[in-house]
Amino acid sequence: MIVGSLLITSIPILVVWLLTTFLDLSIVKSAGIVGSVGTLIALSLGGVFAIYQFRLFRHNAPHLSVTQFVSHNALSPTYNAIVVTVRLKNNSKVRVTIHDTLFRIQEFGELTDEIVEELYEQTFVEQEHNYVQWPTLDEIHRNWSPGGITVEPNESHTETYEFVVAKRFNSILVYSMFYNPHSSEADYGRRGWQATTVYSIEDK
Repeated sequence: MIVGSLLITSIPILVVWLLTTFLDLSIVKSAGIVGSVGTLIALSLGGVFAIYQFRLFRHNAPHLSVTQFVSHNALSPTYNAIVVTVRLKNNSKVRVTIHDTLFRIQEFGELTDEIVEELYEQTFVEQEHNYVQWPTLDEIHRNWSPGGITVEPNESHTETYEFVVAKRFNSILVYSMFYNPHSSEADYGRRGWQATTVYSIEDK
């Protein structure tokens, strides 16, 4: 560490000596040149650091807005069909390609106090607050490889999924996730664009 610091501090002195020796400049002029160049380098490095640290110029990063539309229809005396239509809007200036999607419906009502208390306790793991894991009724994973879903800038894309649930479920939680192809499990879990809707069947 000490050796490295000495080398860094000695570089300007070495540059001043080279300028005075080979270009026949005065020490004052050489020091001025070195100072100006050093300031320029410092500003450049600071700008690069700011862009990386604060993620400036994110207009070139992919971004989707996700809007869900949920409806249902009676199939039989016992079952309802749940229709989920999702609209993806590309608000960025780059093309967005999706390869993996997840659609899930969860029970969101008519639970016992014991189940609610247990689910609430599960949200605190090692003093971290997680999402409540409501009972899953059904879910659909879909892989769109190799082509994927492509949404051009300022354009939209619509996907529709259908589920069948028993009529005894009066309220459900509808969740949609479109995974960012540039994220991975190594980056604190896969990330993407999502939407959640609470849908009351009995009110329709």
